[in-house]
Amino acid sequence: MSPSVFIASGVVIAASLLFMVVGAVYRWDLTSAGYGRWTRIIAAVALMAIAVVSVWDHRGDPTVVIAALLVGGILASGFVLAHRTLSARLRGIEERPSSPGDGD
Repeated sequence: MSPSVFIASGVVIAASLLFMVVGAVYRWDLTSAGYGRWTRIIAAVALMAIAVVSVWDHRGDPTVVIAALLVGGILASGFVLAHRTLSARLRGIEERPSSPGDGD
């Protein structure tokens, strides 16, 4: 196995551990602004780190380098936008008072 596989695995493991730390700090309050901010940062950095590992492993092929960086950037940006939207929806649901007909 190439070293890039081990490095990418380390990135995933580190990101997972950081997600657990952030969750514990914010007491798993998914609607907390801090929780949302830090999970977005961790995920975006992890996605870009994996893209950089791919680039490093294929640094002799410029097409792969450009594609990996472009796709990594698109994935990271897409994740951040989707996560912001979901966080805003969750905050809206939590702030809305429940009525007797909601089934709660």
